[in-house]
Amino acid sequence: MADNQWLTTLWLVLAVVVVATQGLRLGSFNIKIFNTTKGHKDHVMGYLAKTAVRYDIMAIIELRDPSLWALKQLVQRIKSDHGVDMKYIATGSIGKAVIHIEQYAFLYREDKGISVVDSYLYDDGDEAKGTDVFEREPFMVRFRAPNCVVSDLALVAFHPPPSDALHDLKLLIPVYEDVRKTWPDSHVIILGDLNADCRSVPKEAWPQIEIRQRPEFYWPIDDDADTMVKDRSMCAYDRFILAGQALKDAVVPGSAKPFNTREEYGLTETQALEVSDHYPIELVLRDASDPVGSSSTLVGGLWNLWTGHYIIIIILIVIAFLIFRRRSAVYGNFGIAKRT
Repeated sequence: MADNQWLTTLWLVLAVVVVATQGLRLGSFNIKIFNTTKGHKDHVMGYLAKTAVRYDIMAIIELRDPSLWALKQLVQRIKSDHGVDMKYIATGSIGKAVIHIEQYAFLYREDKGISVVDSYLYDDGDEAKGTDVFEREPFMVRFRAPNCVVSDLALVAFHPPPSDALHDLKLLIPVYEDVRKTWPDSHVIILGDLNADCRSVPKEAWPQIEIRQRPEFYWPIDDDADTMVKDRSMCAYDRFILAGQALKDAVVPGSAKPFNTREEYGLTETQALEVSDHYPIELVLRDASDPVGSSSTLVGGLWNLWTGHYIIIIILIVIAFLIFRRRSAVYGNFGIAKRT
């Protein structure tokens, strides 16, 4: 009976740990010039599929394929390699100058209950009259994620050209206000390759950027992070901007960071650059059933350590403990046979 009680207790503890490692994993990846040429490179698509399947929702930046063939190939590769049927939503071509024409896309896990509620492209003025303000307008998608502590998400994908980055970041407040007006119940996250560092946006320019200065906006990717593959680069170009305290509290501490594909996949710089010159960035939003809550940043951070392969360690510890208990029952305390 005692063994059964121990077994029940241990499995309950394990279940709590598993719940804490869930939540919604959000990613954004500038897949440099993601077109049909890249879509035909089998090894590159393998790495892209392996990366994309990490996320419940992933923004794709720098898609350059109006036919969406490369995106569809990626979805098929994810299914064939990982057994996951990811869905997508994508824009048409966006951009005024030919060299700046791109598309935005999102991949998402419908099998986890995530769905697209609505979407639109930001109206930044009349291009024919020259009154539009962005080279590439932001793309807004409203997602429903019932298992996330913030279930109504408005994700805004954005990629300003490097030369326009400072100008465009100054204009993001009206974009945010437009999303709030359109979907007042949604929690807003702006994400993408914002070119928000180094020569494009030097640190001394931050005071000019309202969305950076206002306290209700949270930039979880550290300014000193490196979201670029090349060794000689040290720039935090790719960013998340979270609006409101509820979203800030929902982020699992320590989860917002670049995902270093070179280290994770054992790639050389040259090999990694075949995939992209950027690393994806990621964060985790707490599961709706996460017992930790936002009151303890330290505890939340410790819980976040138990992700990926660490859960296997927990399972092995549980199994070892149960074996030890059974041996103790047969041979006595500490597994040593009692003498009479």
